[in-house]
Amino acid sequence: MRKKNQNTLKELINSIQKKSKKKITNKTDLINDGIFDSFGFIELLLDLETKLNLKINMDDIERLELTSFKNLNEYLKKKSK
Repeated sequence: MRKKNQNTLKELINSIQKKSKKKITNKTDLINDGIFDSFGFIELLLDLETKLNLKINMDDIERLELTSFKNLNEYLKKKSK
């Protein structure tokens, strides 16, 4: 499941940010590096909920916790346990 989460996350990021030529790494900050604006980031979270059949509770998380690819991937790992 973990590899599926990471692949799904990468696929969604790539599909949403087609206009950006930036490479996504574990250190990429998805908002501060200009991959997403706040609306795009919310769209990503909603898509992840749908594709991975998870519920991401925005009250349980802090924005800074999820803006890097690595942290978002770690959060998804925890949610899928």
